[in-house]
This record gives sequence, C-alpha cells and structure tokens, in this order.
Amino acid sequence: QYQHGDPLYPPRAVSFLVGPSPTQLYPASPVYPCRLTDAAQVFALDRAAPPGGFLRVRLHGKMQKQWEDMQFYTAIRYVSAHGDALPAHQLPLLHRA
Repeated sequence: QYQHGDPLYPPRAVSFLVGPSPTQLYPASPVYPCRLTDAAQVFALDRAAPPGGFLRVRLHGKMQKQWEDMQFYTAIRYVSAHGDALPAHQLPLLHRA
C-alpha cells in the first residue's frame, strides 16, 4: 500500500459538456458537488442538452491533501456514461438544427 489510510482524491465538484465533436461541446449539466467516498456517484445530464457522441467531464477544485507533501490532488478511478441511442430518422434533423 503506497499511502497510509487509503486516501481519496475526488474533485470538489463536476460538470459535463456534450456535443457532436471534441471542439463543439455545450454545457449539459449544472455543477454537481462530489462526496468524499470511493462509492459510485451518479450525475444526470440536463434533458435539454444537445445530443452528441462526445462527453467532457470537468473537474472543479481539489478536496484532499496528500500527507507526504501537503499538496492537493485529484484522482478519478473510473468514468462511465449511459444513455439511449437516437432513432435513425431523427439524426438528419440534428444536422439541420
């Protein structure tokens, strides 16, 4: 074990952007506070967010110091996204909007 006490390094908060490309992303959520836990945390995207194949997770702030150097760090072990595919007949409408 590298660090005494199994420390956790979540961000203070997260927010999400979605869009059709990595350079064309739009806000898709409020800024959600994070808990100091290693349990899964679930955050919902705004139903009015534009559909897209790209998701960016923004990490806001740092919550925990590392004892060895007293520096703040953020560490994320796993990110997963779940959603529904759009029906094929709706895709041409997106490109016109």
